[in-house]
Amino acid sequence: MKLELVKNHIELTPQNSEEVAALDQLWKVMSDCVGKEKKLVPMGLYVAEEGKPAMFHIEGLQRANEVQEVEVFAPFDCEVYCRTCNKLIELKAGEQIPICCGKRMEIID
Repeated sequence: MKLELVKNHIELTPQNSEEVAALDQLWKVMSDCVGKEKKLVPMGLYVAEEGKPAMFHIEGLQRANEVQEVEVFAPFDCEVYCRTCNKLIELKAGEQIPICCGKRMEIID
């Protein structure tokens, strides 16, 4: 992954398909078009050596995974959508409402 500091922002450029997937996953965790964006906050100290990782805490990340372990089912035939990627899925009554981009999809009224 190429990392470049440009004025007051950082550009991450993936160099292979695994890095493209990882960057896409990070983007979906960090951004929420409808909700509040998250912040990367440095953790501890960074040792400037090859192979040593720089660690960041994701501030503002909800502990949604604990709540989402409970299965939620569609109460009636409906469409559900993801607020992050706008994916739409049609569900029949009784089908499990899936998780997309780390969050439970929402029923469209």
